[in-house]
Amino acid sequence: MAKKKSGGNNFQLTLLILAIVVIFILVAQLQEKDKKINLLTGRTPTAEKRGENTSKSGKPIADKEKIKKIAETNLEKLVGREKKSGENWFIDEIRFLNDDLVRISYEDGHTVNNITFKIVDQNDCGTWLKQ
Repeated sequence: MAKKKSGGNNFQLTLLILAIVVIFILVAQLQEKDKKINLLTGRTPTAEKRGENTSKSGKPIADKEKIKKIAETNLEKLVGREKKSGENWFIDEIRFLNDDLVRISYEDGHTVNNITFKIVDQNDCGTWLKQ
């Protein structure tokens, strides 16, 4: 009986190992680039993984969910006018522009509006300053 040549199998195995090594190298390079970006933007990787918005010092500056809840319950006060009959206000998006500036996009049932606030105390919407 003649032995089968396993040259093709060895070649495929070599390619597989080479591909795995290249993937590990690329992942390591991406992690290095991510670290550099975090240093330049002032964000810490752990804060980004938690989804927190951080200042350049790395400390959390706002609880987005808390601000969203406060904005939803106090939207009429923040907008500065009462709802007209039939209006149903809701928030489309809350975007943090920087450490203490937030833009709230909301709808009043007919049109989309934006208001921007400087957050002085995230727990008290009365301290939020319209910009």
